[in-house]
Amino acid sequence: MSSSGSVARYSNGTVIRLAALHRRGNSLSSYINSRGQSMPLPADRVIVQVILSVQNKGSSPVDGFDLNTKMQLLYGHNRSEAPLDPGNYVSTNPSMSTLTIQDPTQLAPGATALTSTCFDVPTTEVATLAVLAEVPGAYPPYTFSDAQNLLRQ
Repeated sequence: MSSSGSVARYSNGTVIRLAALHRRGNSLSSYINSRGQSMPLPADRVIVQVILSVQNKGSSPVDGFDLNTKMQLLYGHNRSEAPLDPGNYVSTNPSMSTLTIQDPTQLAPGATALTSTCFDVPTTEVATLAVLAEVPGAYPPYTFSDAQNLLRQ
């Protein structure tokens, strides 16, 4: 499935919304060099945080809920996969201004959860972004194209 919109609806009642993308700069992370030393992220890279909202409008729980490994940020015209960066977390309380680390194993009927994953992207490629999201189970992945339109500083 693919869309330029920001909402994916599934027949079982699961709704995935691309809530936000935040440009976090390159000071949030570091990488490990060949000598095993932690180094600052290079100036030509930026951290992009992707936030998804997942709501269960169905009548059965969504089992195996853990979107951290089911989300991918794609960048550039060739849709290259951005590597993950530390800072992944899930919250079952969407009213929280700061997401807290939680890892629910299911999403109950009527419940909503936020998931956030950070990615390392070349600064020259943030003008063309897409997000691939997949809720565990038999649902096909959903690609949110034109995600750069939600990018905030």
